Amino acid sequence: MEHIKRMQRLFREKEKEPFGSFQIKVMGRWWNEVELKNVLNALAIKGKEKILDAGCADGRLLEYIYKKFPLCELYGTDFALNPIRQVLKKNISAHLICADVSELPIKDLFFDLVASVEVIFMLPTHEQRIKALTEFYRVLKEKGSVVITVDNYNTWFEEIDGGKEGFFKSAPDLYAYLYKPEELKKDLEEAGFKVVKLTGINNLPRKYLNRFKKIGVLLDLFISNFFKTLSFKRGAYLLAKGIKGGS
Repeated sequence: MEHIKRMQRLFREKEKEPFGSFQIKVMGRWWNEVELKNVLNALAIKGKEKILDAGCADGRLLEYIYKKFPLCELYGTDFALNPIRQVLKKNISAHLICADVSELPIKDLFFDLVASVEVIFMLPTHEQRIKALTEFYRVLKEKGSVVITVDNYNTWFEEIDGGKEGFFKSAPDLYAYLYKPEELKKDLEEAGFKVVKLTGINNLPRKYLNRFKKIGVLLDLFISNFFKTLSFKRGAYLLAKGIKGGS
């Protein structure tokens, strides 16, 4: 399966349009806002934490956090150089590392918070996904939190050649393992985390978000927080929060 990771790395090196810009252009500004606001709310930042964005792409989450919490010490990793170069073009303060999320060159107990947005599900084996989650556990301080998002099986299965896992029909260079809620919880627990939040996000169709804007964002957040079963069925992504050493 290493050839799949090499294929994806090469794809990201050739990508001309930054991922964050692509999200805003194709998915829409408010779709992007829903995902990032959910992640930010789950992180529960107080203002001066050390935060890792594992698999940061072109830094859309780093930029979002920096604008709201400029005193945080931000770190970003990506396994391709092109996304790192895109982050450097942004007016944000962040330490950047070119590294695989399953082999982080970072010492133990270093971060207060770790976020990983739409990354884990692209690792081609269960072993690699658990290894990445275990790395997040290792670099977190005791009682530190991890927040991840992954593509939801219930809404993406028709887009994948194999239904459950395989390559996107519209992007044959990109592999995905589509998570079900119970699988995501199980993987986080296997890595040592206590799961304290699990929900679906980005529940509303993009056309409604673009029409209702801020009101649509609030409605989407309301569904995620108060209608979990519905969000598991309709959410484009699953979001999970795990605590290290949680009791």
